[in-house]
Amino acid sequence: MLAKCRANSSFSGYLHIGHAKAALLNDYFAHDLYKGTLILRFDDTNPSKATEDFKDAIVVDLDLLGVKPEDRFHIQVTTSSCFTNSLSN
Repeated sequence: MLAKCRANSSFSGYLHIGHAKAALLNDYFAHDLYKGTLILRFDDTNPSKATEDFKDAIVVDLDLLGVKPEDRFHIQVTTSSCFTNSLSN
C-alpha cells in the first residue's frame, strides 16, 4: 500500500507539542509503515497572526525532529481567503 500523508500546521505561531506529535505520526505512516510520501501543508486559519518567520521556524523545527517532506515542492500554503468565495456562495 502506498500512502500520501500530510503534516498540517498553522503558521500563526511556533510549533507546539500537538503539531509536533501529529507531524511525527504522519511522517512514520508515510515513510516507515507505507513507504509513501509526506506533504507539509500550512493552513492559515488566523491570517492576522501568520508570518513567514513562523513558517520558516516550523520547517526548521520539524527538520530537527526528523520530519522531512519529500522536497520543497511538497510544502503547501493555504489561507482562509482561498475559501472565502466558496463560503459566501
